[in-house]
Amino acid sequence: LLKNRELDKRRTELANAGLATSQWQALATSLINDFVYKGISEYVAWYESALQVKAVTELLNTAAEREKALVTRVEKGDLANVVLTEFKANILQQRLLLAELKQKRDAHAQMLSFYWRSPKGDMLALDQANPPNDINWPFWVGNGQLMTLRNALRNHPELDVMKLEQQVVKNKAALASNALLPKLDLNASVARDIGSGPSNLEGTETKVGLSFSYPLGNRKAKAEQAQLQSKQRELEHKLSSTEQAIAQRFEQALVYWGQAKDIVELQSENAALAKTLSKVEKTRFDAGDSDMFVLNARAQNEIKAQIKEIKARVDLLKAELTLYKEAAMLYSFNN
Repeated sequence: LLKNRELDKRRTELANAGLATSQWQALATSLINDFVYKGISEYVAWYESALQVKAVTELLNTAAEREKALVTRVEKGDLANVVLTEFKANILQQRLLLAELKQKRDAHAQMLSFYWRSPKGDMLALDQANPPNDINWPFWVGNGQLMTLRNALRNHPELDVMKLEQQVVKNKAALASNALLPKLDLNASVARDIGSGPSNLEGTETKVGLSFSYPLGNRKAKAEQAQLQSKQRELEHKLSSTEQAIAQRFEQALVYWGQAKDIVELQSENAALAKTLSKVEKTRFDAGDSDMFVLNARAQNEIKAQIKEIKARVDLLKAELTLYKEAAMLYSFNN
């Protein structure tokens, strides 16, 4: 119960120095997790734009072949020139859409160059025209993986930083309490003369000293103790609220992920249906049972449906990535 028997300023500083190192490591983990998330998010955004550009380009190439056939029919007198003009107007709208998508793709490519590097730090080239169909996505989510992600929330680096801060404050509070304890020091000294001399200087001399002090009205130590106790309560509330915030963000991401899966299925069905309707409408137009206005509308719907399908599939990737980000598990993939 005596001052400095088990705790003193130097031992506290040494313990807190180790905790500070652990804090910086936890903070670095959190920062790296966020950095990896931003980099992969930028790649996914580029990937979405590149796929959309590729899809619209393929449809435009098909439309260009159809335009040649229409020109031939107009020259032969099978179609009115206004029909070809209307078709060209629709093609122009599609080319404007393609130009906007390319602008978006190139902007994401420029942003991605900050992250897309070789191990030596050199920028890597992106195949803008031929994005990969399979990007070997590692952030899959299933029932087993969801359990792993939930368990990881308990070891979130944001929580580790706060828990370590709690321990630092706890050590400081213990030191402040130590300053209020009485002090008891026992000193012993031993002296022995070296060499020859008078007999009264020969032999060993021993002295023992005992000192005792009791602090009275140490206002500074009491004020510091009260302040640190208040800080401890504050950190407890912050830790509790942070735990709830992390859990809430994860649950929100989980709901969005479930919705994204449903939307992918619906958009895939919609794209397949739009493609079928466009194909049927072309057949009807060639047979003279439809007009260019309806044909163009079907073509535009096909393009819009394909763009939305690509967006839905990429949104699902983003939702899976967000689950890993909220669980702070992107750091392990980075390693």
